[in-house]
Amino acid sequence: MSIPKAVEELSFEEIKIRKVTKLKEIIPTIANQLVDSDPAIALIEESSYTEGLLRNRINNSINAVMLDYATSTDLDNLGKLYGIDRKLIQAEDTSTVPPTPAVWESDEELRKRIMEAPKGFSVAGPKASYIYYGKLADAQVKDISAVSNTPMEVDITVLSYDGNGEASDDLIDKVYEKLNEEEIRPMGDLVRVKGVAIVDFTIDLQIVFKQGNVVDKQVIIEEIKSNLQSYVNSEHKLEGFISQAGIYSSSFIDNVEDVIMLAPVENIKCSPAQAPYCSEIEVDEYIENTNQVEVNNG
Repeated sequence: MSIPKAVEELSFEEIKIRKVTKLKEIIPTIANQLVDSDPAIALIEESSYTEGLLRNRINNSINAVMLDYATSTDLDNLGKLYGIDRKLIQAEDTSTVPPTPAVWESDEELRKRIMEAPKGFSVAGPKASYIYYGKLADAQVKDISAVSNTPMEVDITVLSYDGNGEASDDLIDKVYEKLNEEEIRPMGDLVRVKGVAIVDFTIDLQIVFKQGNVVDKQVIIEEIKSNLQSYVNSEHKLEGFISQAGIYSSSFIDNVEDVIMLAPVENIKCSPAQAPYCSEIEVDEYIENTNQVEVNNG
């Protein structure tokens, strides 16, 4: 994803140098007299900082109207152009102490649905249209896959936001009803809808810290766990792919010398009817076994 040409790369130093150069052009007599402690330099620095803020604000405004970069309410407004609203996955619960906040569809999930919206201009004949309309069936639909191995027959798989992603019978029925509406399903298609098959796995790592006085090891471990959780969350989808390389990449942070992976023992590649779900993440410090008996082969 390339940065739009309309978005400027900002540099405080470049702005400052340009202003100093212009000042010397306007008042040549001070060209050799300016020093860093000069009040004129302080004013130029303040002006450069203010200009940088303004130009950054312009950059943000440009990003706000671009689908790849818009976030939060800016992304919500782009969705409205296609009649798409952010899904409310779980309503606020004020009966708990403290109140449980509402859970909304993430920016990335909403962005993906907006990108899929033009596919919905057709009836649910193309694969992408089945996916688009299937996601409209209910706010609990996290992902949809559509596969046709036999002409005129379409197999739909549903992934839910709830728990590990297994779809309830009620959710499956809602998707079925939506995709079989007269205005959506082509007359000759036989549509079958089923729930996802969850591929459950765990992550078990041992961390070798760099030699020396590494403080706050538990903080490092918790950061690794957070990185891993973000990674597995991003792949909790139909046809998700959990790679050992992705796990290693999420685990190598500052002060980590090596990562010993006990699980999973291989990559996890799911089919259109499957989704990976990580039920446990275990990260511990590697402790060398000092009780091993050295074997002399001589």
